[in-house]
Amino acid sequence: MEADLAYDYYDFPSFLSNIATNLNNCVSPATVMDGLRAIDQQGLAFTVDLNQDHIEEIIVGGVLFFLPPEGQTWTEHDSNLVVFYQKDAKYEAKVIFEGSFNGYPELANIIDINDDGINEVIFTIPYGGSGCNEIISAIGWQSNEPIDYFRDVHHNQFVDCPADTNVVDTNNDGTMEIIQKHRGPLINSYGPVEILFQFNTKLNSYNAIP
Repeated sequence: MEADLAYDYYDFPSFLSNIATNLNNCVSPATVMDGLRAIDQQGLAFTVDLNQDHIEEIIVGGVLFFLPPEGQTWTEHDSNLVVFYQKDAKYEAKVIFEGSFNGYPELANIIDINDDGINEVIFTIPYGGSGCNEIISAIGWQSNEPIDYFRDVHHNQFVDCPADTNVVDTNNDGTMEIIQKHRGPLINSYGPVEILFQFNTKLNSYNAIP
């Protein structure tokens, strides 16, 4: 979410808290998303019902700029992927990803990956500075809050950018594998060309398969 200078926020937590407060004060999700899209026209903001309770969660992602403390220059906040959701009838914010993007998060798929009858939301995120790994985030629901099924996969365990990400049930067991393949020749890289990620039903997370 790339803010213009009219947005007088000093830090990421207060920005998220302000959005949650607005939602709890009956500002509509549509109004909140319109504001977020105005702040960052290259970012994303949309709703999805992650737990089928008929109350849609709000997923936002992009880059933010915040007003610095007095005497300091403007700085770009690290990029982010955030879910706003209701807990005990009150909106909260959960940061799914926070780091340095080499671009913006992109929606890759909305699909039931673990055969629980509820769709998960899959993002690809170009991550890094001079180098770039195409990391994956698969957002689902567990224990009354959003969860990232790729939370245990380290950022350097992904294929170099740019990569294609495909969701396929390779062994016909009803649980989806995710295949990531580098698009084009690898240049100045020692990373793999292709990685298979398999869902671990006991850990409720994805892991890279050697």
